[in-house]
Amino acid sequence: MNACGLLVKAFGDWRNVEMGNIELSPVGPCDILVDVEAASLNFPDLLLIEGKYQTRPQVPFIAGRDAAGVVRECGAEVTRLSAGDRVAVQTPHGAFADRVVVAANRAARLPNALSFAGGAASGTIFATAHVALDIRARLQPGEHVLVTGAAGGVGTALLQLCRLRGAIPIALVSSEQKAAFARRHGAEVVIRSDLIDDLRDGLRLALSDEGFDGVDVVADVVGGDVFDASLRVLRPEGRLVVIGFTSGRIPEMRANYVLLKNIAILGSPLEHYLEISGAGVMQALEQILLEIPTADLEAIVTARFSLSEFEQAAEQVIARKVLGKEVLTLKE
Repeated sequence: MNACGLLVKAFGDWRNVEMGNIELSPVGPCDILVDVEAASLNFPDLLLIEGKYQTRPQVPFIAGRDAAGVVRECGAEVTRLSAGDRVAVQTPHGAFADRVVVAANRAARLPNALSFAGGAASGTIFATAHVALDIRARLQPGEHVLVTGAAGGVGTALLQLCRLRGAIPIALVSSEQKAAFARRHGAEVVIRSDLIDDLRDGLRLALSDEGFDGVDVVADVVGGDVFDASLRVLRPEGRLVVIGFTSGRIPEMRANYVLLKNIAILGSPLEHYLEISGAGVMQALEQILLEIPTADLEAIVTARFSLSEFEQAAEQVIARKVLGKEVLTLKE
């Protein structure tokens, strides 16, 4: 069976992807075949196409990791899902196509009220937020959480999951437009990095002006200068969770700083947890999608493109103009 989608024939410029067909692997005993209705575009998708992500699939391959659709076929050992189920799936690649074969433990059932676009937009970002806050940070009610890049997809999910867990989310964003978006999606307080001359010292002062003597958790998707400044605002026994590096600079730090401040730096790789405990992550995601109001999940989708408009969608991601999530629709 073939899939038709965005084909990567060689690593390089993401503008070089083209529509094409590729043979799907057979549906294994623990796999499902999904007819894709919508997929969301993530920054790591572009890194994967360029060959700059931590994994490099064999070319040619279909790009995309985040999709939603309907289960067409289940492997012989799959018991949790059935043909006809509406699901969101996280796959290492292959999501930007009309169908995809994926391990069943990488699929979460969608609530009936949630659209395929909303499901595609919510899957990876809330799974990422769950791993970062619930598993790695072990977030507790009442804790103060600084969310960097808070107007992006993962940032939005982090804000909402903080609220769901009874924590106090503080958003760090870089424009007034992004500030307004973060407020609508649950930020208790918003700090604008573009108004701070020296982020290294200014972030601490900005928090103090809002009545905070620091934070218990930093959920960092940005890296670079934001990571450097975030280290300085952690309270003793605080945790900084490393989720990504959308700034482009992977930061470095001196280990003695961790000792002197008595803080923890925690990596939060979603792919690792999908591999070792995918079913648990997906079950947690299903519960989150039931508990977050459907209207809030749908509001994460701020732009929709057809699959043929991939380049326009990617340009928005590269320019860091995306609020929430962009969705690629496979079917009208």
